[in-house]
Order: sequence, then C-alpha cells, then structure tokens
Amino acid sequence: MGRGQQPTAETLIFLSEHPDDPVVIHSFDKPDWSIKGDDEADEGSVTVFLVEPISWGAIGWAVVSGILAWIGGQAFQAAIGKKPIEDLIRLAVEAIQAFVSQRLDQETIDVVTGHVNAGFTHLIDLETMDDAAVIKAKIVAADERALDAIKILEKKGTPAFGAYTAAVTLRLFCLAAYSRFANQRGLAKVGSRKTVEESLPHASKLLAEIVDAADRKITSVTKVEVSSYRTAAAPLDAGDARPDGPGDRIGRELWYRYEFKDNGRAVSVGGFVLAEDASRAGAKDRAARINGHKKYRQDLQANVVLPSQKTFDEWQKVAAYFEKAAP
Repeated sequence: MGRGQQPTAETLIFLSEHPDDPVVIHSFDKPDWSIKGDDEADEGSVTVFLVEPISWGAIGWAVVSGILAWIGGQAFQAAIGKKPIEDLIRLAVEAIQAFVSQRLDQETIDVVTGHVNAGFTHLIDLETMDDAAVIKAKIVAADERALDAIKILEKKGTPAFGAYTAAVTLRLFCLAAYSRFANQRGLAKVGSRKTVEESLPHASKLLAEIVDAADRKITSVTKVEVSSYRTAAAPLDAGDARPDGPGDRIGRELWYRYEFKDNGRAVSVGGFVLAEDASRAGAKDRAARINGHKKYRQDLQANVVLPSQKTFDEWQKVAAYFEKAAP
C-alpha cells in the first residue's frame, strides 16, 4: 500500500500520516494466510507473508471466502476449514480485546457463541438430508440464530466487532443455503443485499473506531515531553549536616534523571552521575516505548484491519453473485 494511496469502495485503509510510522505492503492470493513481520525489513516498513492461518482475521476471511465455493457444491467442512466455529468466536473476542479498552461480557460471549455454533451445525447437517421440509426447517433455524446473534452484537460496540463479523458471515451462509438446498435464489438475492447494506456500514464504523483509538495512543506516545534534571543524594557523612537549616547538607552528590511522558503519564530514568548518561538512558527507554507502540499498530493492521477489509470484500462478492445469478 503506497503512502499516498486512498481507500476505495467501502474498505478502510490504515494510512500513516507521520514519516516515522510504518507503511504496510500486502498482497493476497488465497484464503490460507496470516501475517508476520519481516525481520530483515528496514525500519518504518513491514512485509506481509502468506502462511498457515493462525489469527482470527485469517480464519474469518477463510470462512467467509468459502461461501461461494459451498454454493458451487464444495463440502461444508471444506468450505469453512478445520477449526471449530466456537474457536473462531473465542479468537475474535480475544483479538479485538487486545486493541480496545472495554471487554465484551462473558454472558454475551456465551450466548452469541451458542447461536453461531448452533447455526453452523444446522448447515453442516444439510448435506446428509433428503427431506425438503426438514432441510428448509434447518435453514430457517440457522438463519434465526444468525439474526439473533447480530441483533445482540450490534448493540455492544467495538468489543463485539470480531464476533459481529462472524455472525454476519453465518447469515450469508444461511442465505447461500436457501439458494443451494431450498431453491430460493430470490430470497438469497434480496436477503444478501439487505444484510450487506445494513451490516457493512456498521462493521466499517466499528473498525474505524478501533483504528482511531489506536491512532490516538500512537500520537500521544510519539509526542513525548522530555526534561533532564538533577536530584541530591543523601549526605556522604552524618557529620556533614549544616546547623543553619533543616534538610541542608554539605558534601552531597548530584544524580541526574531523564523524564518524559508516555501517553500522558510521567516516566523517569535516573540514578546517573553524568547528565549525558541519564539522557542516553532516557532516550533509549523512550525509543523502546515508541517502537513498542509501532509494533502494536502493525499488529492491529495485520491481524484486524487487513483481514477485515478482505472479509468486507467477500461479503460484497456474495451479494454481487446473487444479484447476477438470481432470476
């Protein structure tokens, strides 16, 4: 992604406004991926590789990208991968909680996990059934579970972002099931368009809020306030106390400290005889903190932002497929 590249369609781009902030270069060619940094990369950049999926974002994209393959006749388990759906919800919650201050309450997690897991289970069963009435009942039950999960999560804000995307993906799978098993392409067309039109703006808004919160954190730590000062140590000898005032001492040593502010909180590095040593140690600590926040930002980009963009793209592909295929 070039530094000047602009967002397109409904996607969000994590642009860098500061010359020292990282630029992320990415490419994708299949849903089997996750992202890691290149240790050989120059400072201010990170390279993205396609490897075995391990992150929530990678798994989520792999699942949603399996919808069209499933419609085309692929087995359901092959379309969604090997990891259990309840693990996907757990990973989604954990991934987002790493980047937001609030936490999704356990009761909501349990209820939503139950809805999504049951919904996917209903869809898995379809491939072993012949009774049209039972098939339709299974799809309806799964769809109701998806809609219940979406309804709960859309009220929970940014901590629910990952689980919300999983619930929307389940809804689109249900609509795909109407098309593949119940011969209701018209319902799939209308439902998928409505789902994407309603869910995409909400999901994009939540993602933007997560990115904005991370941006504020980065900005506050890179604009540190620095001051070097000195403090007096205890007297060298007890007999050095002056008689003309409490607290005055002779023979005191001067110890230098270096202070800066990280995210509004004072941090000091001290205990040095020379001001240069204090300054050097303080600058090293400050740089380590700034690099830590840069890594935080890169992790957010790799594990949440980029895979979320790909998931949003897949949502739109599903809706576009039914627009073209439905009568």
